[in-house]
Amino acid sequence: MQNLDHNRFKIIFFVATILLIVLSILFYLRINKLAHANEVVVHATKVKHSFESSLTLYTELESTYRGYILSNDSIYKNYFFNSITLLKSNLDELDSLTEENAELHQSAKALRVLINKKVEFLSSALLNKESRTKSQVQWSVDKQISDEVKRLIFLKEQNLNNLIRQNSTNLNIKDLINPLYTVFLILGSIIILVAVYLKIMKELHESGRLRKDLEQSKIELLQVNQTLVDKNEEKEKRAAELILANRELAFQNEEKGNRAAELILANRELAFQNEEKGNRAAELILANRELAFQNEEKGNRAAELILANRELAFQNEEKEKRAAELILANRELAFQNE
Repeated sequence: MQNLDHNRFKIIFFVATILLIVLSILFYLRINKLAHANEVVVHATKVKHSFESSLTLYTELESTYRGYILSNDSIYKNYFFNSITLLKSNLDELDSLTEENAELHQSAKALRVLINKKVEFLSSALLNKESRTKSQVQWSVDKQISDEVKRLIFLKEQNLNNLIRQNSTNLNIKDLINPLYTVFLILGSIIILVAVYLKIMKELHESGRLRKDLEQSKIELLQVNQTLVDKNEEKEKRAAELILANRELAFQNEEKGNRAAELILANRELAFQNEEKGNRAAELILANRELAFQNEEKGNRAAELILANRELAFQNEEKEKRAAELILANRELAFQNE
């Protein structure tokens, strides 16, 4: 019964845990969508600002070019080349921001091509003094490039404004709905916890009632068992007396058997010790014989060594005689050579 109650509690907790996890996942997905929409708005704003910066730097490039043409002041020339550097850096940033959007990235590439054409055109005109006065065709090409750059940037800004406006609207709606959704999730969690608590209290109350019935049944059974126990105790006492008598008799028989076994073991031990003594005596005889043989071998080897030493001494003496003869012969030879 207790195991059944535990299983029911486990099922209730399991169901409540699943519901809370589901609500938490829904809340997480909601927050994740909100964060994604915010990231889209922020990224679109950065791209828009980058396009605007490109247009501003492009306008500044044309202004510095015109200022240098009109005033022939080298400051404007330095500003012109500085504007080119800033414009290229801004285009690189625009490329990195639009990498994940194929359409915007293509537009960024097209803008870079147009601006590079404009930069090459103005740079060549600036460095070549004779061509500073533009022809009508050059003015037309220059104006066409400028109009194309402004049109491209204007279209992309308009698209980005629409995207920002759309996502901002969705973001504002989600900002309004999200607190309500959060309150709903919190209330849902509280309702689930309260329902689980009430269910557990009900199960505990039912379990307590069943436990009381079970304890009452146990008391009745104990009373019946007590009567049986009293009767069994009388029988057990008589059986215990018989068991004690049998144990005493068995103990006496066991003592007799143990004494006989001890005598047998003592006789076996005595026979074993006598056999061990005989074996040790035989081993000592063999060891003495081996020792005598080894001593004899040592004597023989000593005699052989003495003979070998004498032979070696004789050979050394012969060698010394021959060496002396050789020395005399060498001296004689040396005397004859003199």
